[in-house]
Amino acid sequence: MRRTNRFSILTALLPLLWAACSAFGGDAVFRTPPREGYVGVPSTLRVEIRDAADFEPPVFPEVDGLTFALGQSQHKQTSVTIINGRKSESVTQSLEIEITPSREGRFAVPAIALTIDGKEFKSSPFTLIVKPSDATGILIAEITADPPNPYVGQPTKLTLRIFFKPYRDPSVNVALDGGNMWSLIDAERSEWGPFRSALIKLEQRRQRPADRERVRDDTTYAVFEIDDIWTPTQAGSPEFDNVEILASWPTGVQIVKDFFGQNTAQLTGTRPVRAHATATGITVRPLPEAERPASFAGAVGDFTVSATARPTEVSVGDPITVVFTVKSADREARSLGSLETLQAPPFAQLPVLAKSFRIPSDQLGGTVRDREKTFTQTFRPLTDGLTEIPPIPFGFFDPEAGTYREVFTEAIPITVRTAERMTLSEIIGATPAPQGRERSALTAVAGGLLANVPPNPSLLGSATATIGPAVYGTLALPPFLCAVLLVMRRLQDHRDANPLRLRAGRASAVASKALAAARPGAEAEAILGAVTGFIADRCGLADGAKTRGDAVRALEAAGIDQEVVRRVDGLLGACERERYAPAGSSTLSLEEAKAIIRLLERAPLATGGRA
Repeated sequence: MRRTNRFSILTALLPLLWAACSAFGGDAVFRTPPREGYVGVPSTLRVEIRDAADFEPPVFPEVDGLTFALGQSQHKQTSVTIINGRKSESVTQSLEIEITPSREGRFAVPAIALTIDGKEFKSSPFTLIVKPSDATGILIAEITADPPNPYVGQPTKLTLRIFFKPYRDPSVNVALDGGNMWSLIDAERSEWGPFRSALIKLEQRRQRPADRERVRDDTTYAVFEIDDIWTPTQAGSPEFDNVEILASWPTGVQIVKDFFGQNTAQLTGTRPVRAHATATGITVRPLPEAERPASFAGAVGDFTVSATARPTEVSVGDPITVVFTVKSADREARSLGSLETLQAPPFAQLPVLAKSFRIPSDQLGGTVRDREKTFTQTFRPLTDGLTEIPPIPFGFFDPEAGTYREVFTEAIPITVRTAERMTLSEIIGATPAPQGRERSALTAVAGGLLANVPPNPSLLGSATATIGPAVYGTLALPPFLCAVLLVMRRLQDHRDANPLRLRAGRASAVASKALAAARPGAEAEAILGAVTGFIADRCGLADGAKTRGDAVRALEAAGIDQEVVRRVDGLLGACERERYAPAGSSTLSLEEAKAIIRLLERAPLATGGRA
C-alpha cells in the first residue's frame, strides 16, 4: 500500500516537475558530424532546439579552409504529453550547420555559439579530417550545345551529359546497372542550373534520364542525358558554374537474403564524389549591327506574319483594333522558347504607319498559342481619305543565313470618313449641325472643352429626378440584410447559451456513429460507450459519468418505465461481462443497442440534470 501511495505521489508531481524545467527557457543539443569529410562536400552539424521562445542565429567561427553556413533544411516538431489530465507541450526545432572544406587536411573546429532565450549554448569542439574527393575516372559532367555557336537570342538545345562509372565487385559477382547508379546521384543537393526545369518534369512523370553505355578513355560509363532549351543573352563563352553533380560511390557491397530468401546486393558503405560541369566548344556570337531594319525588335529565327483589323469603316480619330500575328516557321520544339520572349515591332516608330495613324508606344505583352504569338494594338487614323492600313513590316535575324530579313503583312482595306464637330447646344437640342463644320484631320487643342465652345445656358437648365421601384428596393436591401444577420446572431447566442440542449440534440447522431464504427470483436465496448454516452448527453450528465450505474440512475430519476430500465441495464451488464469472455464467443447484437436508443429517443429525458 505504501508503495502504491509513493507511485501516485510521483505521478502527480511529474507535470509540476516538467513545468518547472520548462520555466528555465529553451535548451540545445548539438550532434557533431562524422570525423572524416571530403573536399567540397559539406559536413553537417545538427542542432536540436527544445522549447525555445526565441533564438538568435548561430555565431560562426573563422577557420582557414572551412566555410560555415546555415543549411536550407529546418524542421519543427511538436509533442503533447497528458499525465493525470495535465497536458504539457514540447516543441523541437532542428537546424543544420554545413561545414564545407576547401582543401584536404586536419581541422580543429572550435565551439559554435547559439543564443536561446537570452542564454548562450555552445557545441563541443571537434576535429574534422578532410580527404580529397577524387571523382577522376568515376563521375564526369559536360554540357554541349546544338548549334555550338549560336547567336544572341537564338534558342539553343543544351545537353547535360553525366558519365558515371558503374560499380563492379568481382569478388561477389555484383555489377550495378544504370538505374542503380542514378539512384546514387543526390538530385536534391546537386545544382542543376538551366536543367532544373527539365529534371522537375521528369520527376513529376516519375521518370529518370535514360542511360546508355559509352566508352571514354578506355573506361565504360553509364551516360545520362538531360536536354533543355536555352536562349543566350550575351555574346562570348558562357559559364555554367552553377551546374554541379553530387553522388555517392560505393566502397563495398555484400550479398544478403531478402524477405523471399533471394540473394540481393547491399552496399556496406559509400563515399561522396562530385563533378563540376564543363562547357567546351560553345561560343555565342553577337548580332551584326549592319543592315539592321527599323522593324527589328530582337527576333531570331524564321517567321511569317499576318494582321487583321476591326472595324474597317471609321471616322477620323476612331480606334481600329489591329491584331498582329507572328508565326514561327521553325518546326523544331526549340522555336517555342523564342516566342515567349518575342517582342512586337515598334509600330509607333515605323514611318509607314506613323504618318497616317496615331499609335501608342507602350510595350505589348502578346499571347502565345501553339506556334503563334499575337499582339493587339490600337490604330487611330489622323486624316480622312485613307483607304488602307499599309503592309506592316517585321524584321528578324535568320541564323541559318546569317543575315537580317523583313517580312510584311497584307495591306488591309479601310474607309476613313470625315469627323463631325458639334456645339453643346446642338448636342442638347438635337438640332442639325450647320454646314461647313466637317473636320478632315485630328487637331490637338489646348484648354479642353472650354477651348472649343463656352458653356451653354441649356447646360444649367433644371431637371427633375424620379425615384422608381428599383431605387426603393436598393435602399431597402441593406436594412433587410442587417435584420437577417441580427436574427441569425440571436439564434446563435441562444444556442451558445444552452450547450446542454445542443448536446442533447446531437446525442442520437453520436451514438449511431459509434455503433457504425464498431470493429469485429469489440462490440461490447462500442455498445457500452454508445448507450451510456447517449443517456449522459440526453440527461446532461458530466463527461465522466458514463458508467452502467450512472446510466441506470439517470433513467430512474427521469421516471422512465421500469421495463425499459431493466432492458437497458441487462444490455449494459451483458457488455461488461463480454469484456472477460473468450475471444469469438460474443452474443451481443448491435441491432438490440440501436433498438434501445430508438426507444430512449421517444422517452422524456430531461437535459440539464447534473453538470
